[in-house]
Amino acid sequence: MDVQMIQRDMPKLNAKVKNISMGGMFIQTDPVTINEKTLVDVLIYPDSIGENSGIHIKAYVIYKNKKGVGLMFHSYDHVTFEMLSRLCNYRSIITQKTSANCENLSVSQF
Repeated sequence: MDVQMIQRDMPKLNAKVKNISMGGMFIQTDPVTINEKTLVDVLIYPDSIGENSGIHIKAYVIYKNKKGVGLMFHSYDHVTFEMLSRLCNYRSIITQKTSANCENLSVSQF
């Protein structure tokens, strides 16, 4: 799944989602020069769940390594919550794993 990470005054970074939950995700990137605790805009393109446009979420960079960047979602509205919830459930079904990361969460927890 494609994703773009956008930081002020920096070019857009195109990446691939490797792991996603309701609380955050890990994206595979080339080595990046971004500081931890930086707030970024993230656009997720979930072409497989019928969305016409990307899911927009603000996130903090919580770690980075040579394989990519770990992001913790900062805030999102109820519409984004629903889209992200469907995406997590869809990916859970596809990989035949439980969706434990996507259960028992509410918008107020973010």
